[in-house]
Amino acid sequence: MPEFMKSLKIPQVDTPPDPIDGYTIIYGTATGIGTSTIENPDNVTDISGFVVDFDYIDSVISLGIAPANLSISNVVLEITEVFDNIGSNITIGDDVNHSLLMESTNNDTTTLGSYSLNPNYMFSVDTEIFIYINGLGSIQGTGVCRVYFD
Repeated sequence: MPEFMKSLKIPQVDTPPDPIDGYTIIYGTATGIGTSTIENPDNVTDISGFVVDFDYIDSVISLGIAPANLSISNVVLEITEVFDNIGSNITIGDDVNHSLLMESTNNDTTTLGSYSLNPNYMFSVDTEIFIYINGLGSIQGTGVCRVYFD
């Protein structure tokens, strides 16, 4: 065992910490070691933003609440399986302006790839943001949307 492992101190807590997707958190309890893990959530809030999976069947998905006065620094749309209808499109925005953060001309649902924008947009009040998916009769198509804050 490495020397540093012999002196590793794990804090004891009364309440388990919130799990983080893809990580196992180890913590001490009164009766020993505990772990906290979450697997495949529908909507994940990571340390700096939102991550949501989507497919051609979806139409509107809430990405989460963008906190007031916190800049949305980066929006990434990754097409992992192409949509088979050339007229399909995706936008990202709020309930007033559906393409505020990403217009459909900034991505191509019929081409595999990652599409990224740096809107540096800041809401003055807490605002729910959405991904708007128009599959237009597609029978395939999947992706991941990520929104990051500064």
